[in-house]
Amino acid sequence: MEEQNTKLYAVLNLSPEASDEEIRKTYRQCAQVYHPDKYQSSPMKLIATDNFQRVSEAYEILSDPNKRKVYDIYGMEGLISGLELGPVLNKAEEVKEIKAELKRLKRWKENEKMAAAYFQSSGTILANVSLPRCLHGDGLFSRMEMTSQIKSWLSKRSVVTIGGNLEVDRGKGGGAASAVLNHQLSKVSSIEFMASAGLRALIGVRASRQFSSQSSAAMGLSMSLKNGSLKLSSSCTRRLSKTTNGHIQLRLGSQSSVALRLEKNDQRRSATGQIEGIFWRFKLYRRSQKLIIPILLTTHLNPVFATGALVVPASFYFFLKKLFINPYYRKRNKQKALEKEEKISAQILERRAAAEKAHKLQQNVANRKRNRQLKMGGLVIIKALYGNDTILKNLYSSREASFESTLGVIDVTTPLNFLVDDSGQLKLHEGVKKSGIMGFCDPCPGNCELLLYVEYAYASDQYKVLVGDYEELLIPHDTHMI
Repeated sequence: MEEQNTKLYAVLNLSPEASDEEIRKTYRQCAQVYHPDKYQSSPMKLIATDNFQRVSEAYEILSDPNKRKVYDIYGMEGLISGLELGPVLNKAEEVKEIKAELKRLKRWKENEKMAAAYFQSSGTILANVSLPRCLHGDGLFSRMEMTSQIKSWLSKRSVVTIGGNLEVDRGKGGGAASAVLNHQLSKVSSIEFMASAGLRALIGVRASRQFSSQSSAAMGLSMSLKNGSLKLSSSCTRRLSKTTNGHIQLRLGSQSSVALRLEKNDQRRSATGQIEGIFWRFKLYRRSQKLIIPILLTTHLNPVFATGALVVPASFYFFLKKLFINPYYRKRNKQKALEKEEKISAQILERRAAAEKAHKLQQNVANRKRNRQLKMGGLVIIKALYGNDTILKNLYSSREASFESTLGVIDVTTPLNFLVDDSGQLKLHEGVKKSGIMGFCDPCPGNCELLLYVEYAYASDQYKVLVGDYEELLIPHDTHMI
């Protein structure tokens, strides 16, 4: 059972299987200690009011059969959301209904995940910058294009993509809407049907096949709906090395062309070369959105210019990263770590203060029980510490009784003496996180495993025990004798 589903049981120190009578009995005992009417001074009344509110909330939920069932399954979120399980049923029907409800919730969450995975949107903004055109007074941008698409899986092997694009190229603009259906024929081959409307209205089909892990090829045929012209395209891709690919593309039709492209990619850098000129290409990614700015530096292949185009941005990026980017991220991460540490420290101080206030309410009853057990030779808690597992394991294995450090642990001697029953026994229940017990708190949230260390005396003998956060503690017990 998760922590949030047992926190209320910890407040009353009850087992999740506790009966209604045990819940009522424990609540009456707690009310005698935590009720604000039991105190005269204003500070103690305020402390009692806060603690009694926790006790009352726990009792209100656990004493109501329907609310308790909802809490056991869904936690406080289920109660806040108003979830219900219907009328009280017999045990077999109740178990069956709970299982069915859990299956329904699981299916609902899986469907949500599938819907998110099977429905994706993406967009790209492409802005071609040409320095030669700018120097000739023809403008800085030679071409701009915006595309957006939505992809949805019809089945495990079929996907449909609907999108559109707007394009401006050398003063001429246009747009188109398209739909593409891709079907996976096998592990190595697929076929694609497409149709578009707009300035480039056409229909087409494209088939692709992967011949090996190193090479693949594709062939397509399209027909223009405006003039009926046909266009045949063929491409081949070959993996030249672990990070380098080569591409050859042939187009036959009204505008025939041949293109050769080399592409190099690794985790941090990418480079592309083709017979068009020397480019700088900048890319910005934000989730599924892309901004691409290719800058044409020159249409002529000049080795010196090409070397400079490669070295200058790489050197600039190196110095920029060394002098500004890395120091900025180090400073930001350090600031975030400091803010997180301050936030956790404030939470710990607040929780410790709340636990100490509960100790004040428990003190009188704890002292009376301790004195009575001393006279009877019964159970007396000498020392109890809750918190960091490393600290408490070292203390448990050490023969020295002294303990000075308060970091990472909290003293819970008073709460445990308070919880000793009239028969001289103390029981903390299995499956209930101990930080929720009145007078306890988590002194090191998220940093370590939590343990409870207890030293106690019984019948003039000394005992000590170390238990996990969710483990049962039942004392006195012979195995704990020192």
